[in-house]
Amino acid sequence: MKVAVLGGGISGLAASHYLLKYGGSSIEKIILIEASERVGGWIHTKRFEDGVIHEVGPKSVRAAGINGLNSLLLVEEVGLSPDIVFFSRNNAAAKKRYIWYDNKMHTLPGTFASIFQKSSLLSEPFIKYLWNEFRNPKLDLSDDQDISVYDFMSRRLGDEIGKFFADPMCRGITAGDARKLSMRSMFPPIIDLAQKKGSLVKGMFSVRPFNDPIWLEARKSPLAMRSRGEKWASWSFRNGLSQLPEKIFDNLSNNGTQFDSKVGHLCEHIMFKPDGSAVVHISNSSSIKPIAVDHVISTIPSHHLAKCLSPKTYHDLCENLLSIKHVPVAVICLEYEGKVMEPDRGFGFLTPSLEKPEVLGIIFDSCCFPSHDADKNVTRLTVMAGGEWFEELFGDPSSVSPDKILEIALKNVHKCLGIKDHPVRYDVNIHKDCIPQYYLGHGAKLKKIEDLIETHKLNLHFTGFSYRGVGVNDNILNARKTIQNLIKQYEK
Repeated sequence: MKVAVLGGGISGLAASHYLLKYGGSSIEKIILIEASERVGGWIHTKRFEDGVIHEVGPKSVRAAGINGLNSLLLVEEVGLSPDIVFFSRNNAAAKKRYIWYDNKMHTLPGTFASIFQKSSLLSEPFIKYLWNEFRNPKLDLSDDQDISVYDFMSRRLGDEIGKFFADPMCRGITAGDARKLSMRSMFPPIIDLAQKKGSLVKGMFSVRPFNDPIWLEARKSPLAMRSRGEKWASWSFRNGLSQLPEKIFDNLSNNGTQFDSKVGHLCEHIMFKPDGSAVVHISNSSSIKPIAVDHVISTIPSHHLAKCLSPKTYHDLCENLLSIKHVPVAVICLEYEGKVMEPDRGFGFLTPSLEKPEVLGIIFDSCCFPSHDADKNVTRLTVMAGGEWFEELFGDPSSVSPDKILEIALKNVHKCLGIKDHPVRYDVNIHKDCIPQYYLGHGAKLKKIEDLIETHKLNLHFTGFSYRGVGVNDNILNARKTIQNLIKQYEK
C-alpha cells in the first residue's frame, strides 16, 4: 500500500509513525508532503545562541487523561524520554491560574481546599456551583441537538461560571467565542458523561479508564507510569516542543525505503481514480512526476484540502470543508532582563470577553519551564491576542503592523503585571488561519464530509486540528485512530 500524507505538522508526522507501526510490511511507501521548509506545523520552537527558548506555537502538552498517556507513549517510542522536562500538579504553574477582570487579578480555584473558599471572582465558593449542578435536572438533548459551551456551563453551573470560566477557557484553548462554540465538538467526553449520568459531577466520579487499550498499554510504559507517579501536569523538552516533530521526522527519514518526504512542496491537486486511488500533484514538481498512491491521509487545514479537490466534481465536499472557519492569532514572545516576576507566580492569566480586552491572555513562561531560560537572569512571557476578535481589534491580519501588535502587548503587560521595562528580546508572530472554530453544528458537518467521501468512493482520510480537537494530544490520538481504522479496512 502506498500512502500520501498531506502535512508535516504533528498530525502528519504521527500518522506516518503509526502507519509504520501498525501497517508493517503492508506499507510499501509513505510520501509525506509539506508545503513549508520545515516540519512541525504550529509547533515551532525558536532557539537562540545563548540557550534561551521561545515557543511561538503550543507551549506544553498536558499529561492528563487517555490522550495524554497516548502522547507519552509516542514520546517513548521515538526515544525522547530522557529529554522531557515537566511541572507537576503540586507546582505553582499548575495550581496558580488567574483571570484578569475589572482591572484586577483573580485567582482561580487550583486546589481541593480552594473550592470551599470564596474567591474575589465568584459570589459563592466553587463547591456551591458544583452542588447546584449535581442537583440540576438532567440536560436532555437528542443526538442531533447541539449546545454552545457557554450555554452548557451556564445552565449546569450558573451564569458566573459561563462568564468567568467557560468564556476565558475557550479564549485560551481556541481563541474563540464560547457562545458560538459547540460543546459536543469541543468537549465530547464531558457532555457524554453529563447526559449518561444525569450530571457533570456524577459523570466525573464515574470515569473508569482502566479497560481502555491505551491505558493497558500505558501500564507497561516506564514514562507513562512515571508521569502518574510524579503527578505531571504538563511537559515539554529540554530544547523545546519542536524536538518531538523533529525527532519523529528523523526516525522516519532513517527508516529506509518505506518513507519519502517532499518538504517545501505544496499539494496543488488530487485526482481520484474510479477505484478510489489517487494521483497527487505537487508544486515545484518540474523534476517530480505526479505521485500515484492507494490512499491519501490529509492532515492539512480543511480549507487547504478543499483547494486540492476539483470544485466541479466535489462541490458539496469542498463547500463543507471551506465552511470550517480558522481564526488568526498574534503570539508575542517577550524576554526581559532580570527576574521581573516572582518565580512561583503561576501559569498565567486569561481574560473574559465581556470587557472586550485587547489580549486573550498572558503565559508566564519562565514560571512554567525555568530551564528554558538557560540559567540566564531573564523573564519570559507570551502574550496572545486576536482570535475571533482579531479584525475587530486590529484589522486585516495580512496588513497589520507587527509594531502595533507589540505596542498593545507591552501596554497590557504593564497594565496587568506592572512591568514597565522594555524587553531585551521579543518576537511578534501573526499566525493567519491559525485555530479552527468548532461552531454549533460542527459534528453534523463532519458527518456530512464523511458521507460525501464515502458517496464518491474516495480513498481519502482526514485528521488534524480542523476536525476533532485542536490540542497536541488530540491530534496525536486522532492520527493514531485514523491509521488504525485504515489498517483494519485494508486487512479485511
